[in-house]
Amino acid sequence: MIARVVLNSNTLSTDSLYDYLVPKSLEESVKVGVRVKVPFGNGNKTSEAFVLEICNDSNYENLKSVSDIISPVSYFNSEGANLIEFMKHRYFCSYMSAIRCLIPAGLNMKFISYYKLNETIPFEEIKKECKSSSVADKIVSCLNSYGTMSEESLKSELGKTTIKASLSRLVKKGYVCVDSKGSEKVSDTKKTFVELAIEREQAFSLIDSISSKAPARARVMEVLCDNYDIELSDLLVYAETSKQTVDALYERGYVRYKTVVCNDSMISYDPSYVKPAPVLNMAQKNAVEKISVGINSGKKSAYLIHGVTGSGKTEVYLSLIEKAINIGKDAILLVPEISLTPQMIAQIFGRFGDNVAVLHSKLTVKQRYNEWHKIKNGDVKIAVGARSAVFAPFSNIGLIIVDEEHETTYKSEMSPRYNAIEIARYIIGKNDGTLVLASATPSIDDYYKTMTGKFELVEMPDRANLSKLPRVVVADMRSELEAGNMSIFSTELKNAINNTLSKKEQIILFLNRRGFSGFVSCRECGYVMKCPRCNVSLTYHKSDNKMVCHYCDHKAPLTKACPSCGGRHIRFFGIGTEKIVDELYKLYPSAKVIRMDADTTSGRMAHENVLNHFKSGDADILVGTQMITKGLDFANVTLVGIVAADMSLNVDDYRAAERTFDLITQVVGRCGRAEKEGLAIVQTYNPDDETILLSAAQDYKSFYEEEISIRRMLLYPPFTEFIKIQFSGNNKNDTKAFADKFYSDVSELTMTHDFVGEIYNVSESPLFRLNGKYRYRFMLKTPYKKEFYSALHNIYNKYIKNRSEISISIDVNPVNSY
Repeated sequence: MIARVVLNSNTLSTDSLYDYLVPKSLEESVKVGVRVKVPFGNGNKTSEAFVLEICNDSNYENLKSVSDIISPVSYFNSEGANLIEFMKHRYFCSYMSAIRCLIPAGLNMKFISYYKLNETIPFEEIKKECKSSSVADKIVSCLNSYGTMSEESLKSELGKTTIKASLSRLVKKGYVCVDSKGSEKVSDTKKTFVELAIEREQAFSLIDSISSKAPARARVMEVLCDNYDIELSDLLVYAETSKQTVDALYERGYVRYKTVVCNDSMISYDPSYVKPAPVLNMAQKNAVEKISVGINSGKKSAYLIHGVTGSGKTEVYLSLIEKAINIGKDAILLVPEISLTPQMIAQIFGRFGDNVAVLHSKLTVKQRYNEWHKIKNGDVKIAVGARSAVFAPFSNIGLIIVDEEHETTYKSEMSPRYNAIEIARYIIGKNDGTLVLASATPSIDDYYKTMTGKFELVEMPDRANLSKLPRVVVADMRSELEAGNMSIFSTELKNAINNTLSKKEQIILFLNRRGFSGFVSCRECGYVMKCPRCNVSLTYHKSDNKMVCHYCDHKAPLTKACPSCGGRHIRFFGIGTEKIVDELYKLYPSAKVIRMDADTTSGRMAHENVLNHFKSGDADILVGTQMITKGLDFANVTLVGIVAADMSLNVDDYRAAERTFDLITQVVGRCGRAEKEGLAIVQTYNPDDETILLSAAQDYKSFYEEEISIRRMLLYPPFTEFIKIQFSGNNKNDTKAFADKFYSDVSELTMTHDFVGEIYNVSESPLFRLNGKYRYRFMLKTPYKKEFYSALHNIYNKYIKNRSEISISIDVNPVNSY
């Protein structure tokens, strides 16, 4: 019996399958998906591996044997192993990066080697043999005194930094025995809080005495005076300081730390989001009945629900899930953003109780570990979550629903660069289940599949409560400038905000850029402040008074003088969500405004906190980026403003028009969802642009016809695929030469494999320098062909196993061009 395994390693040079003999004593325990200990390399170092296949023969001789199993749990079955092979082929990823998608987070075994003297050899004899090496002599003396020790303990005791070579020689000669033991623990999350260690009156006196000499310490004490206790990470943000400042106060006895263990065993939800199950309207009933035919058939089927915003798609999802679990099937519901999950989770828990597991990245490692095991053990029948939930380890999957299926967040931009919808199609195909995609603005690719018969179209053209779609007004910002309005807001939007606030109704304002200004420039010489590690301008964030790179997170204080000419006329250009909030406070000082973007939602529960704040009516206006564009359902929101509709239209991407249409349509759909009529104002400098006009008219079908005709003519997806091959390195010339060589091999490949399509020349990536590395790329445009992909893999493998400091990434149908 032979186990074909994958080493649990990030090293690409060992990204292969390795054959090991399975001892008779382990034959019943070793199976596909099990974690095993194996000896690897010349030194037979104990390593962790996953069994990908069990077979009876091997092309290799003198095989080593599996040492032991780590856990009897099978983390994936043969179908999972096939999925791993599919992902490696399709997405040009390593075996291990694909495996990590299928196993619970935090599942890593750390092996520690323990050393002791060989008790069968007299100590005096060992000591005599080690006289020629002072390090070896000290090692054996230490082991004789203390018994079994780890390498780290030996180094600490001996005061040496390197003893590995001497240890290896002692083991090889048989004087020292070594045993590897594994340790693994997925623990509860611990948080550090800070509180005053002195009375508040003493703290106020201290602030007065140190405010001029130690202003950072004074700020810390001020924050603590206003809070009984506060999490350390929040304290550092509010006080604009570092941990060293708090440590200094701790050492003087002014503050104290306390560690709080979080209860990671339960997933909580807000019951106020739970709605009683309504009576389905005719469109909802028709959708459920049509899709139920596929669920009950026991054959693979795929549907695309095209339903306007507010058409009641969520109730259709819940009814379909109920149908699936009633016939013994398992169901997965995918949502595109973490910001959607509080509402969706609450509704699903309200309907199905404890029969639900939640999987997304904002959970703690312990929570994700627990939720994964609930699914694996068959304790639940339903999983809901973001992209990664598609890998939920159900044994009888019958239904996968993808909400807002047009969203680019379903495509991973980190290795493995998988598309969750493709993975869902693969899983459903192998399990004879039903796939349901749904959106008010389906992706052009997927809507085209309804035309070719791959998906069955289900339409829901009206809102569930029969309310009208919002009235949409296009505001021409060119006319506003001509009329002397230099404000961010058009006259129509300002009047509408005034009117909405007077009626005690709520407003959502959308701009897909965070920060205060797009860039900072010198008016005297034109110099633009740029990130020293990336070739992009820095964005000014007023709340921190810092210029920030949104790619590498480099931060710099706002300069008062130009680094180039010394001029002092520094000005801000462009706008971000911060600036909108700033302008709102100036125009509407009594309005309560909150912001929802990457800066305000970095905490684990931040999304929920912002949304609950707005839902409860504690805020009048919600300003945000694209995380507010979908799924949010607030009855009192009657006005939506799109501040700069052109922003996504003028980017270098063939999907720019599609993304602009999606964003405008989805944002407009956030208002007027109950009895009150909704109004949406779209501000643009291109009021005659067809995409703007069609999105304002909510006319998806006309937009689709226009867009698909262009793509058919240019042979863009869905009629072909794009493959981006990107290179990144520290040296500009070396990286370019490496990219040229790789390109030459691929170009030659296209001449010999009946290649259909185009290969574009090597060029600088649009974001040429990122995190201090130079980036080049070239693109392929070609339909999928297994033989060509396999040949491209051979070239890729040759380069990744021999490259130096230059990294290569291959991205199939990338979601961004940079």
